[in-house]
Amino acid sequence: MKITFLVPTLEAGKDGVADYTLELAQECQRQGHDVAAIGFHDAFAQEPLLVNEPFQILRLPQSIPWVQRLEQIRKFRSSGVKSDFVSLQFVPYSFHPKGLVMGWERGLSDAIGGTPSHVMFHELWLGTALSSPWKHRLLGPIQRHFILRLLRRLKPAVVSTSNQIYAQILRRSGVPAGVLPLFGNIPVQPRDDSFAPIQSIPNRAECWLIGFFGAIHPGWDPEPLFSELEAMGRPIVFVQIGRMSPGQEMWTDWETRYGNRFQFLRVGEQSRETISQWLQHLDFGVTTSPVSLVEKSGTVAAMREHGLPVIVTRTAKLFAFEEEPSSGDGLIVFGKRFREQLLGVSRKNPAAGLSRIAKQFIRTLESAR
Repeated sequence: MKITFLVPTLEAGKDGVADYTLELAQECQRQGHDVAAIGFHDAFAQEPLLVNEPFQILRLPQSIPWVQRLEQIRKFRSSGVKSDFVSLQFVPYSFHPKGLVMGWERGLSDAIGGTPSHVMFHELWLGTALSSPWKHRLLGPIQRHFILRLLRRLKPAVVSTSNQIYAQILRRSGVPAGVLPLFGNIPVQPRDDSFAPIQSIPNRAECWLIGFFGAIHPGWDPEPLFSELEAMGRPIVFVQIGRMSPGQEMWTDWETRYGNRFQFLRVGEQSRETISQWLQHLDFGVTTSPVSLVEKSGTVAAMREHGLPVIVTRTAKLFAFEEEPSSGDGLIVFGKRFREQLLGVSRKNPAAGLSRIAKQFIRTLESAR
């Protein structure tokens, strides 16, 4: 199959959807498919850029007029880059600061050019959660209006999203969406039992290493989790891995408030190989995402692919139609049986998800041809 990925930006390491698209495209290529990618609204490109490795990639700056970009896309696609499918990787805020995609219907339709299309929703419109602030409830219906208008113009053969909640929201809006799970953003490496940072932790055999990977949600409360862990009587080292973003101040506050009860270790940004070793040596991970949306977290996917049990504490019902949260499949949902689950859980063998999910992606497109 020949697939062209259409994505706002293709700057690796600076944009999560760009990283996702490049990883998925390369895996499709490894599985014998022809792929190409177009960054059609690239905030990181200064001028049009065409490269041929690891596959054909065209990057078009958002600073040049859309008419010129569209002409470049047409030339790119008519110069041997033929497609059986065009996959649009959709994030509303890549189009507009307020997530309004008004005016993009005709342009994207022309860019796709009659080829069967797939739309992957990485984000939806605001205001769908029960706890949404009033600003989101005002803006969300406007975003929804323009997104649905875009879909009516594109008439995609396949619509996907990363989680069941978003899929239900789309279906309730008349869009027959399926779930294409996220794969982890850290490739699983062979475990190194002599990994030096672990060897330097005092009393490693007696303590639990509990990791936070990536950004910490600003609304996340460490209680009652921290107190419950302390009551279990095990020495605990909290490890922070990766870029923390706005969570840095929270981490500093925890060090001050809980420094006499727990040990805190900041690892920060590391190579993917080093992060893989950390994920294989931790005892538990913690996500600050709500249980209803853990499926859309690349960091949770990475922890689970490394066999790491992940603790979820945000269990408040965010959506009127979501199911009650439950533990299982590598998740430990904080609740009455938390201690029992924590003591009874064991690590799974690491299993990378990229190959499996790429195969699912291809099967979905082939079934729609």
